[in-house]
Amino acid sequence: GPPLTATYQVQLQAQQQYNHTGNGRGNANSQQSQAISGRLRAASDMHQQGVITVEEKAVIKKLILSKDPKFHEEFDRARQVGDWQTIKRLLNNAPSVQTSAMGMVNDMND
Repeated sequence: GPPLTATYQVQLQAQQQYNHTGNGRGNANSQQSQAISGRLRAASDMHQQGVITVEEKAVIKKLILSKDPKFHEEFDRARQVGDWQTIKRLLNNAPSVQTSAMGMVNDMND
């Protein structure tokens, strides 16, 4: 058969066309995963720019992967305008965050 790379390139092109036409059955799903990867990229960028700590980045990732539409909405709005304060507030208000942060503090005291 053809070399593996040629086959791979054809698959890649087909995938790109599929993504552009957007008439695939998994369209809502691929939009969803594009949104998620965009948010995850934003979290990494924020960490690289020193806006958030490693711990905060981990929390953001957890929130992004959670199915919390309210967080997604506010996070998207804030990151589009570069409103880091709002993102920090979202982090502080996340219920799961406070408990895990407290756990980390307690571990350090042992």
